[in-house]
Amino acid sequence: MEIIISEAINTDSEAILSLIRCLKNFESEFDSDYKTNEESVIQLYENIKSHGPIFIAKNKDKLVGFVAVEITNKNDELIVNNIPVVYISDIVVLPEFRNKGIGKQMLQSVELWAKNKGLNYLKLDVFSKNIKAKNIYLDSGFEEYVTTMLKDLNK
Repeated sequence: MEIIISEAINTDSEAILSLIRCLKNFESEFDSDYKTNEESVIQLYENIKSHGPIFIAKNKDKLVGFVAVEITNKNDELIVNNIPVVYISDIVVLPEFRNKGIGKQMLQSVELWAKNKGLNYLKLDVFSKNIKAKNIYLDSGFEEYVTTMLKDLNK
């Protein structure tokens, strides 16, 4: 299987929206309050599109995954030194294409893009219960940095 990673263009919009639906449904398994309605799908797409590039993974003519990134200085403790960071806001691969290295390939493409821009840090957030994704990130060289804790006062 040959996967090509490239920057998204306007004609990729519908396929990206479909992948966002897939992402939101998957993430709702980790957070029962997570919105999956169409309005939230469109809102997320508009948000990621306005903050930076979206890199897509294609198998032949089928879009099978994407990763959305932005360059930001809003990065917890690193902000003291005003260090720009590439924040990976969202990453998704279609279920039938998972476990084939596509996520790692997209992460490598983002890393190369960041290095070409002279940036030294990648950052992302992951649901703590999403063990498979956490392991992919750890295998790709990410280290745990900050843990966010949440308490539901209604439970």
